Amino acid sequence: MQLDEVDSIAQLDEAVERENYDLFLIDYRLPVGNGMEALDHVLKNDLNRDAGKIMITGDSASTTIVEAMRGGCHDFLTKEEMSVEALRTAMINALNAAKKRQQLSLHEPQQKEIIRQGLVAAMQDSEVQGNVISLVRQELRQSDRFGAELRNRSNAADMYALLAAFRDEDDFIFH
Repeated sequence: MQLDEVDSIAQLDEAVERENYDLFLIDYRLPVGNGMEALDHVLKNDLNRDAGKIMITGDSASTTIVEAMRGGCHDFLTKEEMSVEALRTAMINALNAAKKRQQLSLHEPQQKEIIRQGLVAAMQDSEVQGNVISLVRQELRQSDRFGAELRNRSNAADMYALLAAFRDEDDFIFH
């Protein structure tokens, strides 16, 4: 087992550019920056983005834990609760999770190609073509109804309110 230690995010960037790591132990509190910034640099590196990642901190606030886990860490350990067994368990779990993610990533292009071929084959089927055409027609009819409703609105205040609603930021954005 090889262990590399870096003292700054700049050194981290150099290390992840030249080495392929299996696991990162990231301290949340750094002399310059923080562990979330370091995590972001690891995730942006093609060579190491799928490695196991564990955040270690003296801060046991739930917001810090949630931020680290949502940010891409596989586990989170506080320094107060740190033990050899806790670290060992976290390392094994993070390595296993990273390995599963790497295996899924390897199969993703094949899965996309299988789906693409299935869609192409389905679109060549006349029954599927008929179903798609029916769905498109139905959507067009619904948009025509919506357009007619908009055209028939005579109250200018309602129109301005509708337009204002479109300008407001959405609470939920799905990608």
